[in-house]
Amino acid sequence: MKIKDLRRKIGDKQAAAWPPMIYTHTQVKWAGPDVLAKEGILKGVRRVGDRLSLTVSHEGADYVTSLEVQPPPTVNAIEATLKAHIGKKMSDVAEAEVK
Repeated sequence: MKIKDLRRKIGDKQAAAWPPMIYTHTQVKWAGPDVLAKEGILKGVRRVGDRLSLTVSHEGADYVTSLEVQPPPTVNAIEATLKAHIGKKMSDVAEAEVK
C-alpha cells in the first residue's frame, strides 16, 4: 500500500489519512495542507503512541503534522517507510510503498 492510500478511522467511518493534519507552524505565512503535500520536505518522523508526528519544511518554515492510521499496515511499518524518506519531497513520500 502506498502512503497516499493510508486510511484513518473517524467514528465508525474511514477517511483518507494523507496528507497529514497540520498542528503547528513557525511562520505567519501559512502554506496549507495541499501545498505541503506537494512541495514540503519531510524533515523528521517521531512516534507518539499509535500516531506519527511529522515535521515538514516549506520555504523556511517548519510545520508539525499528525498522521493517524487504521491498520493495516502497522504503524511500525509506516514509521520505517517514512524515516527512509526523510529529506524527500512530500509528493514523493506519498508514492512510497509501505513494506
